[in-house]
Amino acid sequence: MKIVKGIPVSAGIAIGQAFVLNQSEFVVKKQNILPEETEAEKKRYIEATEKAIDELKELEESTKDMGQIFVIFMGHRMIVEDEEMSNEVFEKIEKFNFSAEYAISTVMSKHRSTLSSLKGEYYTRRLSDLNDIENRILKHLLGSHGEKLSNLTQPVIIVAKTLTPSETAILPQNKTLAFITDTGGRTSHTAIVARTRGIPAVVGLGDITKQICNGDTIIVDGQKGTIVINPRSEEHTSELQSRQVI
Repeated sequence: MKIVKGIPVSAGIAIGQAFVLNQSEFVVKKQNILPEETEAEKKRYIEATEKAIDELKELEESTKDMGQIFVIFMGHRMIVEDEEMSNEVFEKIEKFNFSAEYAISTVMSKHRSTLSSLKGEYYTRRLSDLNDIENRILKHLLGSHGEKLSNLTQPVIIVAKTLTPSETAILPQNKTLAFITDTGGRTSHTAIVARTRGIPAVVGLGDITKQICNGDTIIVDGQKGTIVINPRSEEHTSELQSRQVI
């Protein structure tokens, strides 16, 4: 048995088997195109953003009665639709002959650097939003990646390095008992989505994805911010099960 302390972001107690997400990260290498490929590359970027906007509109529609979550995704869509950001990407493609994926990556990196120099919870949340938006666009430029949750056959505790607001919003309600992550903060948009959806969650657990294997029994206390890995005490487990909110 092992007890780990993290940051409580969404109250509730859940007990279940762990499902460790295999989250492949996009690797964007510097890639230059030929001058005659500029228009085609710009078209690739436009098509990727159009798909991203369609997805975000669907998320807005599905969360229109969820207040803060709806506002988060509306904000994401407005950033993707922002003409100034598109012009920055186009400039990278036209002036430096960058590929579309490297262009959006460098533009987002610049904005993340600016936000990182500013203090305050608002700017921390915006960093997470930029990562979410960049991943959404890159997904359409480079192809989908990561573990799919659609094949889950039973309710589980999701274990991940991190979860974006978008990923948290589409976690299957009937298959998600709780989630825990390596990184994250109390006031992040991911935390807001978890609380709105009523999913117990603990974040900021360091390298918890390396400490847990698929199938391990996990107790998550989203109020205290603690998790128990493979509890030995049946009495302790029974007590927590009696308080379980899911």
